[in-house]
Amino acid sequence: MRPIYSTMIASEPKQSHLTDAFEMQESSKNPRAVNTRTGATGALQLMQENIPNWTLKYLGVRMTPAEYRANPNAQRMLGERYLAEQVRKHTAPGRSEEEVIRRVAAEHYGGAGAVKHWDNPGYHSRSGPYNPGDEPNMQEYTKAIWNRYSKGI
Repeated sequence: MRPIYSTMIASEPKQSHLTDAFEMQESSKNPRAVNTRTGATGALQLMQENIPNWTLKYLGVRMTPAEYRANPNAQRMLGERYLAEQVRKHTAPGRSEEEVIRRVAAEHYGGAGAVKHWDNPGYHSRSGPYNPGDEPNMQEYTKAIWNRYSKGI
């Protein structure tokens, strides 16, 4: 694994691959998807309470969850900007590209506190209180994102 520093996602194709990886993992790229358990919505499965602030931050306009869900182009643009910011945040000397991507995935999946568990199979385990049993544990989730991204899916 090679160190990446600030040049990791300098090209649009790599950024596009990262957004594709998350959208495939989260919703099979369905912009109208809604998680019946959590209420997460859109192709990237954002928590509905985050949508007004995140659309304002990344798109310059505050959207309701319904407006966001109805606008696949806005979802894609927000996803690319959000994920690029996360890559910059998690890039550090000595971290491989895989570790950076999996740390981004861990934060997306479990929040900022979950980053330290990016390779922990016990975190968000199928027998735990936050997993109804049909969702991947943290290690499975972050590996799935990495595999999709590294294969360009």
